[in-house]
Amino acid sequence: MLRTIITLCITLATAVAIIACGSTPAPEPIPTFTPEPALALATSAPTNTPLPPTYTPEPTATHTPVPTNTPAPTYTPQPTYTPQPTYTPIPTFTPMPTSTHTPAPTHTPIPTHTPLPTSTPLPTATPIPTETPSPTPVPPGATRDNPITFGEEIITNDGFSMWLEEVVEDATQIILGERLRPSNDPRTEGNQYVMVRIKAKNGSDSPGSFPVYRLNLVGNSNLEYDTGCDYRTIPDSFDISRNIFRGGELSGNICFTVKSSDADSLVMYYQYGRDYIFIALR
Repeated sequence: MLRTIITLCITLATAVAIIACGSTPAPEPIPTFTPEPALALATSAPTNTPLPPTYTPEPTATHTPVPTNTPAPTYTPQPTYTPQPTYTPIPTFTPMPTSTHTPAPTHTPIPTHTPLPTSTPLPTATPIPTETPSPTPVPPGATRDNPITFGEEIITNDGFSMWLEEVVEDATQIILGERLRPSNDPRTEGNQYVMVRIKAKNGSDSPGSFPVYRLNLVGNSNLEYDTGCDYRTIPDSFDISRNIFRGGELSGNICFTVKSSDADSLVMYYQYGRDYIFIALR
């Protein structure tokens, strides 16, 4: 019986395989099922009967052809399950809160308008005064108003240095001496002699006499006075012809004839070309 079951399972598997492949092979003979003979119940324990010596083969199974493959019915999918809507519970009724009356705030009066203070105009700006540039200082001796101080060293442009040592504003009596007469007295015509004692020093390498002719006077009349006296009559006169070598010094008196009205305002100057060096006589 077990063998018969196995045979049926094999046959059924073959049939399924043929259906799946879509072709019908030649039917194999299916053995005819012969039922096993029923066992007779013994009323008593059977006597040990030896097995028949001859093996009786099972009858050949008669093959019953497999019916033609009937195609499986088309699969109809089951309708998609639509879930029922979730039950939403009805919200519990919440009673409205009892209205509490809040009294309106007390009216605050608007403060009285305080007028703005009157604007005080800003003071007019005082312009900063423009700085007046300081004039370039004039070195001493460059002008009549700023002459070199009396007695200081004057360095000329021709290598000499000189000093004023003494000034006699009215030297008429000294110049003329015993020769003074009314006929030759310059004061009768409003003039007088002015005598100046000078000292000169040569600072150059070239020897030479000091150029006294470069010395002149000027006063309020704005007229030039040169050395116009007779040197032969001047006591201790400056020797204008004597050479002075480097480092040598020479002193002596020189004389000018000037208007008496200019005597108090006289200034000496040393002229070298267009250069002037003014020297105070006091």
